[in-house]
Amino acid sequence: MDGKTFLQGKRDGWMAKGFNETDATDAEGEQLLEPRSINDVEVTSSLTPETFGWHLDPAGDLGKPVVVGRAATIDGHSAESFISGKVTTYVSSGHIVRVVDENFDVQVAPMTSDDVARFYSDLQPTVTALDDASNTETRVDSTGGWSNPCGPACTAIETLTSTPHPFLSITMPGYTIPVDNIFVSYQIVLTINGVVTPRPDCSGVVEIPGNGTTTLSCSFTAGPGSQVNASLATRPVLGRAAADILVKTLGDNAERSRDKTACPATSVRGSTGC
Repeated sequence: MDGKTFLQGKRDGWMAKGFNETDATDAEGEQLLEPRSINDVEVTSSLTPETFGWHLDPAGDLGKPVVVGRAATIDGHSAESFISGKVTTYVSSGHIVRVVDENFDVQVAPMTSDDVARFYSDLQPTVTALDDASNTETRVDSTGGWSNPCGPACTAIETLTSTPHPFLSITMPGYTIPVDNIFVSYQIVLTINGVVTPRPDCSGVVEIPGNGTTTLSCSFTAGPGSQVNASLATRPVLGRAAADILVKTLGDNAERSRDKTACPATSVRGSTGC
């Protein structure tokens, strides 16, 4: 969805992905918004039914037949195994239930068309709140100061510096991966003579470069000799625009799920036209 994927895993899996023990415990069983590429796998493109089906039979490109392997019991049911190259696919009652190769071992739980549509429907209210969800792939630092002169009219000035902090750092020789703009929720808290003084223009959400700087300002008045202090709190967030795109994608995917019975896959090696 818009280059992102919801990933759900167990504590040990999150720790293997680089989470510390506390974060891995908190993430267990939760659906976390992840980047497009996970362990060098382009999830959104690699796990589409047609592409995924293609990879189940890598030996097919060489004209080699699938080999029937040993049966296994998976989730309490007997499953036949079919071997193509280094990929072993287990099938039970006409459904793929497990896929194994040298890099991964995945168990698959089939979902009906209604199940998939219901999943998207249930997820949509959660996604609508993502505009305020933290963007943990960006770090924002700040430095502050004051206008000169200051008083009675003053301006608190804060400079934000954003730095990409991806879950996985992927480099490609001769190519620099572009960095998108990000949204930062901020609040400048003014204290004048020991009293917190709210200012409507001292908080909000600002769009800034994903790897660059921007300046915030907050105007106020203070009498002669006033003791003034300002503190800034920032948090990178997903942003309303990105959340709206996710919601639209959810709706589109749910609609396609409902209609998928009208678009049968005739071959894993040919386009269905859908």
